[in-house]
Amino acid sequence: MGKLMIDGTVDLSQFWPIGESDADTTKIVLTVLPGAVQYQPPDGIPRPTTKFDEACVKSFGKLKPVIKDGKITLRLQGLDAPELHYQPQSMKWKSDKGQPFRSLIRSIDLLKRHRGT
Repeated sequence: MGKLMIDGTVDLSQFWPIGESDADTTKIVLTVLPGAVQYQPPDGIPRPTTKFDEACVKSFGKLKPVIKDGKITLRLQGLDAPELHYQPQSMKWKSDKGQPFRSLIRSIDLLKRHRGT
């Protein structure tokens, strides 16, 4: 069977709260350079492969390239994660309103001060 390895970079701004992908509907765009795809056969060492350079997948009756403009789009399914559609808001401090996670950060800071850490 073997293992397919792809070396690339993921732009974190594509994820919630900045981007549109959230935990349970993640679509990852991976930027890859030529030679970034490697195949490792069972009991073997990884070797670069060009099998995916011109490869296509069929989507709604049309062929789409696996790697387009140096990017691979991956859709993850079956993740069980908390919903992230709602931006956390401060309930305690009006100065934190509209600042994501600020209430949580402030609460953690207060807890640390209370514990003396």
